[in-house]
Amino acid sequence: MTDFFKKAKENIADDVNRIRRVSALAALFTVLAAILVFILYPEELIRERSSAMGTMVGSLFFVIFVLFLALSFFANKVFKAVEEKQQMASLAESSMLAIRQLRSLLDSIGDAVFAVDEKGVVVLVNNTATKMLSVEIGDLIGAKIEEIIPTIKEGKDYSVIKKVFSTKKAEARRDLEIVLLQKTIKLYTHVAPVVEINGKFGGAIVLARDITEEKEIEERKSEFVAIASHELRTPLAIIEGHLYTAINAPGTKIPRAIKGHLERSYISTKQLMELVSKILGVARAENNQVSIDLKPVRLTQLISGIALDFQEKARAKQLALKFINKGTKNIKIITDENLLTESLKNLIDNAIKYTESGEVSIVLTENSGKILIEVSDTGIGISPEAEKLIFTRFYQAGDWQTRVKGGVGLGLYITKTFIERLGGKISIESKEGKGSKFSIILPQEKKLLKVK
Repeated sequence: MTDFFKKAKENIADDVNRIRRVSALAALFTVLAAILVFILYPEELIRERSSAMGTMVGSLFFVIFVLFLALSFFANKVFKAVEEKQQMASLAESSMLAIRQLRSLLDSIGDAVFAVDEKGVVVLVNNTATKMLSVEIGDLIGAKIEEIIPTIKEGKDYSVIKKVFSTKKAEARRDLEIVLLQKTIKLYTHVAPVVEINGKFGGAIVLARDITEEKEIEERKSEFVAIASHELRTPLAIIEGHLYTAINAPGTKIPRAIKGHLERSYISTKQLMELVSKILGVARAENNQVSIDLKPVRLTQLISGIALDFQEKARAKQLALKFINKGTKNIKIITDENLLTESLKNLIDNAIKYTESGEVSIVLTENSGKILIEVSDTGIGISPEAEKLIFTRFYQAGDWQTRVKGGVGLGLYITKTFIERLGGKISIESKEGKGSKFSIILPQEKKLLKVK
């Protein structure tokens, strides 16, 4: 195609040169003819005599002048035609270049792309589509899109194409699959309608992504959560129960050394149960298995109750635990009470754990439809470098004071995940040796988006 346009340009250039040569010769011939007339008949032209010779010379001069004008007019017309031809060739070349660039762009996309007309017939595909379906481009062009990717959902036919053609609205799904001779492919499918300038429906663009591996990983994670919840938590609960009974059995005298071993075993079992619970919580959060139950919550009473639950733990370390409400008396919020409660308990528990003297405070503020909850302490604090990583999984500050307190570095990660699910944000301000402040900002009314 490039050679074709190159040859066309060369032909046009040759035409222009030939026309220029003819025009130049015509102009030269006209000038020479006029000079010749002036040389042969100077007196007749100068004196403008009305003799027969003068009349003939004047007529000859007039004919030469008209011929010159005609040649000039013809040359101008030809020049314009050649220029239009040259412009059309350049436009065609630019169009072909744009088409090649578009083709390269489509083939570089990692998802299968199908362009279909208003009848659902495939008019364009990229290379990824042919690789995913293990066919040639010729087998796809002109075929019905529903025959190429006959999607099913939970074992039943489900045509997202028909739905888009009917509603004229874009549709995206992650729960479809196609069954080929060689394999079954789980798909992420996005279908967008194409509407022309005049408002007429012109077909659709279908994007299909093979998410088989992602789905398999998600299924394995779900299986792990199910197995771990039964195979780990149940035995640990039994061990904890037996240890508690052995330690606190009435009328049983246990040697002090043995009782110490039992108590340490009991504490370690509880810590292990907490670790398992947090790992399962992370797995549920990452697999979108955390259900959100939105309902009106009296936030003032909720935080007051949580603070009351931690009073005994704070008194054991001689810490003051304060709840300060700077908002209205009965602040209401539409959120998930369980997720918010678990998040706040984790922050308060950490604040007490890492504070040796002083106080822990919980401050509640409301402003323009936003809720601000601040949990502050006068504890050991963390470094600016640790602040950047504090919400990541399994992270613990490298300080010995932090290590000696135990924990696995999952609590804050889970808290951040839950708060974000509730439409909020969490941040930290800390200074080593002075304490930390965790700030939670929540919308007063969390609205769920429809997820398919």
